[in-house]
Amino acid sequence: MEELSRECLMETLDVFSGLKRIGGSEDEHRACGYLIKKLQEWGIPCRVYECDGYVSTPIEASVTVEGMDQTFEALPRSFSAHCPDGVTAPLFYDVHAHDQLKPRQEQDWYAGARGCIVIGDNFYEDYVQKLRGYGVKGLIHLWTSEEPVLHYETVSPVWGTAEPENGKTYPDFPVVGLRSCDRESILPLLTPGACSRTATVRSVLQCGCVRLQIPVAELAGETPEYVLVGSHYDSWDYGVTDNATGNAAVLELARVLSQKQLRRGVKIAWWPAHSNGRYAGSTWYCDEQFEDLDARCVALVNMDSPGCMGAQEIGFSTSGVAGDTLGDILRRCTGQAEVVIRPLGRGSDLSFFGPRIPIQVSFDFYQAPPNRGRWHCAGSGGGWWWHSVEDTMDKVDPQLLMRDTRVLVELVKEFADEAHLPFDAAGCLAQMRDTVADIRTHCGDDFDFAPVERVLEELDKACAGRICFSSDRQAKEAGGRLTRLLCSACDEYHFDNTFAVGLLPGLQLVRGKHRNDLPPQEFLYWRTAFRRQVNRFVSECTSIVQALNSDADSVV
Repeated sequence: MEELSRECLMETLDVFSGLKRIGGSEDEHRACGYLIKKLQEWGIPCRVYECDGYVSTPIEASVTVEGMDQTFEALPRSFSAHCPDGVTAPLFYDVHAHDQLKPRQEQDWYAGARGCIVIGDNFYEDYVQKLRGYGVKGLIHLWTSEEPVLHYETVSPVWGTAEPENGKTYPDFPVVGLRSCDRESILPLLTPGACSRTATVRSVLQCGCVRLQIPVAELAGETPEYVLVGSHYDSWDYGVTDNATGNAAVLELARVLSQKQLRRGVKIAWWPAHSNGRYAGSTWYCDEQFEDLDARCVALVNMDSPGCMGAQEIGFSTSGVAGDTLGDILRRCTGQAEVVIRPLGRGSDLSFFGPRIPIQVSFDFYQAPPNRGRWHCAGSGGGWWWHSVEDTMDKVDPQLLMRDTRVLVELVKEFADEAHLPFDAAGCLAQMRDTVADIRTHCGDDFDFAPVERVLEELDKACAGRICFSSDRQAKEAGGRLTRLLCSACDEYHFDNTFAVGLLPGLQLVRGKHRNDLPPQEFLYWRTAFRRQVNRFVSECTSIVQALNSDADSVV
């Protein structure tokens, strides 16, 4: 701990806790200026990239219900429709908001929602898109855990800045969020699936193109390869634990590593418009730096929400990293005996599956029992104040921030200095096999997985069950492609949508699909899409096998 400076960490928090760092705002630009000033004071090479981004910032919203005197305060969901004059329509209470209905059951149920404002406890992007297809007029999302705050959230299906085609998929109706306690007032008045009362939803958002700044510190290594560390520095409101603490941690990482000789370089980026631009900054950087990332970046580390009050446990979401590596670092730095390691999901500026980056890691922080999982809050260490105006300085635990920063430093040093990147090919292939088997049990027999299973056997033989590659080139060629297949469904130059679908998303599209449940035309569409994803999977795996077999000594 002696090389870390609590004073430096707290100085950054003191500055950032007074800035509402909304993506593209003057306060976000002031935060960028502070980061560059500190890097320059320490003699660390740095630069600022600038780009345009499209953002959607929630301002205010309200809900009124026929027969109730109360006006419910709400928050609009980012990238939903701006409706300052309000939308009035019958209320449709959706008790199947999280259920996976069979296609004909779903069509029958949501036929009653057409032209209505839906109310329920789901706001995820795939659900909102489903409602859009059924012609609803609005969505009222009821929070599910008991904290008495309104949470900011987004319903954008688009990762980063849209293209002309997927730019048409933003919701064209208002989506607003209420507190959990409001459900107790409203739901007893409603009948599931019936439209017995009307409601009015009013929502105000500021949408448009803004100028974004991406500050990047660049620490050179002995080789041209490097580790990329990312941390979004925009926020909802003051956002101290999401993510000023992460910004302070990676700034301290830059200071500490600048005093060391590194085998590989380290680039540290602070991403703008993570929240109101849906990862606009990191996707722009991936687009603009694609060639360099694809050629030289060997690992990505994301730091979000360290140092939170009550967040005693550290875990990791990862693709490709040997579990022993993460567990050893955690035990060495904290004494934590067990570590939860999860597959990478979609979120947290994980915008880099296109370039062949084999190792990708995102930190997870958990509240200690009995509060673990108590609040439906994915960030701020699971704390109830996440994405709210209550995310303030008093939610920081400086001692935990020091601990979490130390783990970050040790992890990045490991990736920067180890001769052989700890890419766990055997573990990655095991995840693939298990996922394929699970998908097969949840879809019809008309979907042919035989080519996938065959090429996985060939790949397993080529990798020979080993856990690392002896060169960065081979790690990128094999491990980078495996990570892309495991976490993405599109080609390397585009971005998937924002839906949470699990590993092997290209094959997941047939989960729950059976010929007898679908009209013939729709079944044909799904089978065609699946066949194309199988072709992609087989082609990528075959390329990996050929590369490994042509250089057998490269696997250790």
